[in-house]
Amino acid sequence: MNSKFVTEKIDQVLRPRGFERKNLIWFRKSEAFDEVIDLQFSREHEKFTFNIGIIDHAAYEIYFGHKLQSPQLDHTWTLKIRIGDILNGKDVWWSTKSEQFPGESSELLINIALPLLRALQTHAAIVQRLEKEAARMRGYPFLLINIAIQRWRMGMRDEARQMLVSLREKTSDAWRVKIDEITRRIV
Repeated sequence: MNSKFVTEKIDQVLRPRGFERKNLIWFRKSEAFDEVIDLQFSREHEKFTFNIGIIDHAAYEIYFGHKLQSPQLDHTWTLKIRIGDILNGKDVWWSTKSEQFPGESSELLINIALPLLRALQTHAAIVQRLEKEAARMRGYPFLLINIAIQRWRMGMRDEARQMLVSLREKTSDAWRVKIDEITRRIV
């Protein structure tokens, strides 16, 4: 089984559910949010896993300073979660050589990933999941900035600004530049 075969099988699962594909990224668009699933292969293409996420269009525009053109690489998503983190907090990979494919991986997409993506289409749900991911990733600034943006969008403007000010004091020069850009956009 090769990567093309895996991609075609995932197409068979996601396309009937309204997803389009660009390379190895499937997306289902709505007016405010894109649901995104990224198929990630190991270097040798012997294993694969999924990253799932949400792109909040307005948050994207605040963060990057321009409108979303098309689904982007996972580092531009508002929220990205590895499928294993949903299941048991451990990385999960499937063999491309398995006789069981698509089996478990498809079932997880249908029964776990897709319902989670639907549930993440509120600012409060996104904040809750971002906070969990930020704790797991020891306060990665990208996640904390996105929490502040979501809170700002929820009307918690003073709290959002204070989060950005606090983060700015504790982070690197490169992140300070980004925080300054975002602060100007939300004032």
